[in-house]
Amino acid sequence: ADIDRLMKTFAEFSRRWGGLFVEMNAELELAGEPDVYSDQTLQDQQKIREALSIQSKRKQVIEQYRSKAHEEVRWLTNEFAAMKFSEATAKGMLKGADRSVETVRVQADQLLRLRAEAETAQEAFLGFMLETFSDYRLANSKISFSKQADVEKYRALGKAITDSSKVLEEFQTEMLKSVET
Repeated sequence: ADIDRLMKTFAEFSRRWGGLFVEMNAELELAGEPDVYSDQTLQDQQKIREALSIQSKRKQVIEQYRSKAHEEVRWLTNEFAAMKFSEATAKGMLKGADRSVETVRVQADQLLRLRAEAETAQEAFLGFMLETFSDYRLANSKISFSKQADVEKYRALGKAITDSSKVLEEFQTEMLKSVET
């Protein structure tokens, strides 16, 4: 009976946990994904503002779901704490489940942090483009700035987008590999 209760609780958590990320991805999709580098965006201040607004919404969604993920882990922790098992096997399984939940919590937190960092990198880039709008020209998908410092910042912000996206992608790949093994 103890083992059945533990398994049912863990199954419920797994269902809720998976649903949380499905919901987050749906909300992110609904918020939209700005075309950060497109000529259409970068040639129009209003389009840059719209893209910044989208980035802001996306970061809020990620933060909201980070908080919800913590709530789900607290729910499961409280459920486990309320279980007073008599069977040694069930007690052992509970310890293993606790370790699994902690691993999942840490991975989810890191995943959401990396996603937020990728969104922040795009937001910083768009903010810079809006700030320097009158100081650059865009022709044939080539951008030129009047100041060398702006060229360097443009490159650094573009690199930050590329780097943060790469780190996020690598982390997601590693998470998938760990699930498959």
